[in-house]
Amino acid sequence: MEIRDWKEYADTVSIIVPMYNAGRFLAETIEMVQKQTYADWELLLADDCSADDSMEIAKRYAAQDPSHYAEEECWCCMYKKCRNQTG
Repeated sequence: MEIRDWKEYADTVSIIVPMYNAGRFLAETIEMVQKQTYADWELLLADDCSADDSMEIAKRYAAQDPSHYAEEECWCCMYKKCRNQTG
């Protein structure tokens, strides 16, 4: 990132939510963020290879409002074998 580009992102609030098998709480968590009055935010959901429906819920919300969400693969897979990977 160029030094001059930082102003473009200076007012954006990043909300980072680590999750592991958080499906039963995730929809409520995401909706609480969406209800905030401050509009310039991004939600980063860090999934630790959940075995439940956490990623499906996250993807459903991201599809509804892609400007606030970014999709990443299971981040733990780069450090250890992920429980969700086969082989």
